[in-house]
Amino acid sequence: MLTFILCVLGLRVFLSLAKYAWSVVMRIGHPQLASVKQDFSLEPTLSILLPCFNEGPDVYNSIRTILECDYPVDKFQVIATDDRSRDDSWEWLQKAAADFPGRVVARRNPKNMGKSRTLIGASHVSNSEIILVIDSDCIFAKDTIRQLVSCFADPKMGIVGGTVGVRNPNTNSLTQVQTYVYFLAFDLWKTYENWTKSVTCVGGYLLAIRRHLFEQIEPKILTRNWFGVEVVEGEDRYITHHALLLGYDTYVNTKARCWTNAPDKYPQFFKQQYRWRKSGVRDLFLTYKLLWSHLGTVHPNGIYCSTIAPLTLLTFTLGIFIAPRFDPLFFLHPITLIISMATGAVLHLIVSKHFPDQKIANPLTFALFGFWWIINSFYLTVLSLLTLDFSDWGSRTKKRAKRPGQ
Repeated sequence: MLTFILCVLGLRVFLSLAKYAWSVVMRIGHPQLASVKQDFSLEPTLSILLPCFNEGPDVYNSIRTILECDYPVDKFQVIATDDRSRDDSWEWLQKAAADFPGRVVARRNPKNMGKSRTLIGASHVSNSEIILVIDSDCIFAKDTIRQLVSCFADPKMGIVGGTVGVRNPNTNSLTQVQTYVYFLAFDLWKTYENWTKSVTCVGGYLLAIRRHLFEQIEPKILTRNWFGVEVVEGEDRYITHHALLLGYDTYVNTKARCWTNAPDKYPQFFKQQYRWRKSGVRDLFLTYKLLWSHLGTVHPNGIYCSTIAPLTLLTFTLGIFIAPRFDPLFFLHPITLIISMATGAVLHLIVSKHFPDQKIANPLTFALFGFWWIINSFYLTVLSLLTLDFSDWGSRTKKRAKRPGQ
C-alpha cells in the first residue's frame, strides 16, 4: 500500500514538474508557441470595474495608475464600487471621482454584497464593448490596457488576462517566498496553458472579457452555491471555466503587467492562500459535475479534467488521509525535500535573471517555498474541503474602524 501511495504521489509531482519544465522551454526557447495574434490598432470601449473592500488609500493609487495607461481617455472609464468597507475606502473613492471628473464613477453598495455581486452591479451601469476587472490594490504598467485589448483580434478570444508581480519582494522572508509563488502561479504556469489557449483561471486582478460573454455567464454567477449556501468569491476562476465550456479561448498576456503588495504577516497570508485554495477545490468539483460538457469541448482542458484532475483528487486523498498513518512526517522524506528545494532553486535563478524588479535579497528563501508548497498542497486542502460553505473577502476582512466622535 505504501508503495502504491508513493507511486501516485511521485506521478503527480512528475506531471507538475514536466508542465513547468515545458513552460520554461516555451518561454525561453520558443515564445511563439505561447503567443496569439495581436492588433494594437484595436481601441474598443472599456469599462474598468474596480470592487473595493477595506483598501484605504491604496485604492486611490490603483485608480490613478490605471488612468495613466496609454489608451484614449474617451474610450475607458473606471467604475469603482465600495462594498461597505470598514475603513476610509469610500472617502478615497469619492476623492478619485472628484480629482478625475468624468473618468471615475464612485458607487457604494447598500450593504455588503461580496465581490461577485459587486462586479455585476457595476457592469449594469456601463455599456462598453470590453469589461476589465481589476483589483483595488494593484498598480499598472502604462501599456497594460493596450496589451490586453490587442489580444482580442481573434473573435474566438473570450478572456484575456495579465500577470501580477510583488511590489514588496524583500520586506521579509514571507514576501520573498510569495515572490516565487506569484511567478509560478501567475506567470510560468500560464505559459503552458497559453499554448492551448485554455488558461483555466484568468486572475481577477487583471481580467478583460467581452461584454456579451460576461452577460451570458452572469446568471450562473448569481446562482452559484454550495449545498444552498451562496458562493461570493472565486468568480475569476468560475468565469474562466464557463468561457471555456462555451467554446471561447482564454489567454494570459505576460506583457500586460501589474503589481500588488503581498501580505507581510502570516495571518493575512494564510487567509489569502486559504481563499485561493477553496476556489480551486470548488472548481475541481464543478469539473466533475460538468465532466461530460468538458469532454465535448474543443479545448484540451477536457482531457486535463478527465485525467489530471482525478489524479489530483486521488493524490490529495492519499496524502491527507492515508499516508500520515504510515508516516505522519512523510513530507519530510529526503527525496521530497530534495525535489522541493531543487524546484525553489530553479525558480530563484529564473526570477533573478528575467525579472530584476522581483530579485530576492536572500536566495535561501527558496527552501521555504518548497516547504510551503507541500503544506499548501496537502493540509490547507483539508481545511478548504471542510469549510466550502463559508465565504467572505478573506485577507481584507477587518474589524469596523471607529469614526471620529464615536
